[in-house]
Amino acid sequence: MRYALTRHHCVITPLPLLMLLLPLLLLQGCSLPPAISRHDGGTAATRSTPPPAVMTQQYDRAEARKKLVKGRNTIAGHAEARTDDGKVVTCAGRPVTLIPVTAYSRERMNILYGDDTSGVLPLGDGAPPRQKVTEDPAYLADQPQTYCNNSGDFTFRNLTDGDFYVTTGIVWTNARKKPQGVGLMQRVTVKGGKTQRVTLKN
Repeated sequence: MRYALTRHHCVITPLPLLMLLLPLLLLQGCSLPPAISRHDGGTAATRSTPPPAVMTQQYDRAEARKKLVKGRNTIAGHAEARTDDGKVVTCAGRPVTLIPVTAYSRERMNILYGDDTSGVLPLGDGAPPRQKVTEDPAYLADQPQTYCNNSGDFTFRNLTDGDFYVTTGIVWTNARKKPQGVGLMQRVTVKGGKTQRVTLKN
């Protein structure tokens, strides 16, 4: 199935599940491997991991797909993160995901980010263990993606009126030569055939 959303006249289609590995690690609450260490030199595995989240909402695929029909709106965005040493790293070359706002996605965002409007999720070195959330394959399949350009800018075109989450992850190597990063989330409302600009940052 192809979605009507386009970027630079290219049709955006759901990517195969294996290609979603990085966004899943960054944004879906997967636990980190023991080799990723904390700031104090210990490992994430030595800290207490929260129990898995119990979702109360069921994914309504029909509701979500109504929000993925072709429209006249555009989201034009930029994503960047400031590292511990003050450097700015953008999302250049990394995927950005568009998620229709539904009762199910609102609950997931509240679990992962502690908020359903905007959020920052620490990743890698120094990040606390994250709560796992059971994945619904249909939910993951109904998430169009695009990629940030070299400046960290991205665009979703032909959106219908409504509310969407925009998510991405930015990863870098810190001063300890360890992988570190953030997952970023922002809720965006589009309507009236206009372009809504958004900036994601920590």
